[in-house]
Amino acid sequence: MRIGLALPTFGPGANTDGIVAVSRSAEDLGYDSLWTGDRILSPRNPGAPYPVGDGVMPRVYENSLDPLVSLTLAAAHTERVRLGTSTLNGLCSRL
Repeated sequence: MRIGLALPTFGPGANTDGIVAVSRSAEDLGYDSLWTGDRILSPRNPGAPYPVGDGVMPRVYENSLDPLVSLTLAAAHTERVRLGTSTLNGLCSRL
């Protein structure tokens, strides 16, 4: 069985030190892969309450690190883990 771990690309640990620490620790602990998701939007008027706390998404989760830059940082600090994205939003613009 192969087991992966999500990098902290949003929330309190979403910073350079968090990415490096989780990447190195995951590899040292024997995880096989590191993953990122992509969160570019947060709901203005959610149709359902946030599942914890008072039902409002904490502001710390409104911003996220770029998933590909985060994976690049993880790659620079690991040797064998595989890297992947669980979601990657492709933006389109209208000219």
